[in-house]
Amino acid sequence: MVRASLSGRGEEHCCDCGDPIDVARRMAMPNARRCFDCQEDHERR
Repeated sequence: MVRASLSGRGEEHCCDCGDPIDVARRMAMPNARRCFDCQEDHERR
C-alpha cells in the first residue's frame, strides 16, 4: 500500500466534480485533490 504524502499544495475545488473541498478535509489532508465523496469513489475503483 502506498500512502499519500501530506506535503504539497492541494486544491480548493475537487478535480472530479468541481465542488469545493471542505476546509476540515483540506486541513487534515493538505494535498487533497478530491472531495471526500469523490475520493471514496476513486479508491473503490
